[in-house]
Amino acid sequence: MRARKGCPRASRLRVGLSLTARVSVRIKRLRKGHRPRRVRAFAFRAPGVGARKIKVGRKLRKGRYRVVVRAHLAGRQTKARSLRLRVR
Repeated sequence: MRARKGCPRASRLRVGLSLTARVSVRIKRLRKGHRPRRVRAFAFRAPGVGARKIKVGRKLRKGRYRVVVRAHLAGRQTKARSLRLRVR
């Protein structure tokens, strides 16, 4: 996962998978002096191997965010991958 510099408000994520798995995505808003607040969370089943493009859904407000992606397969979980991005 990589973030572009200054992401647009309606963003898409690209996630690469090596196996068929259920993928959970959490988006948290970061603010100075506050704990990260979850603004969106969803999961989907990704059939097959390769890259998948995910629409984040509603537009995100301007600010800084952390996106955490984790894959689940047969009771096992992958290490959570996180990405920081800024919506301008």
